[in-house]
Amino acid sequence: MNIESMRLRSYRSFQIDDAELPPAARERMLAIHRHDEAVAEGCAARTALKVAGVSRRTMFRRKAAPRPPPGLPAERRQGRHGPAPQAPV
Repeated sequence: MNIESMRLRSYRSFQIDDAELPPAARERMLAIHRHDEAVAEGCAARTALKVAGVSRRTMFRRKAAPRPPPGLPAERRQGRHGPAPQAPV
């Protein structure tokens, strides 16, 4: 009997490559790449956005860090009464 470890199936055990991305995510990634290449070649920002085929707002949104799912706070909140008091050493 061949037993596979659940760790092998864990999302942390492998890297995601371009072949595993959904088509929409791949297109977004390529747009960011085209924009960055155009800027690196010395194009103006407006021209680079036209090359990528997206608006300025969309480009900044796509380059920003991913947001948490709706309903979850962006950062962990402190307790209602603040942090616990520290005893003097």
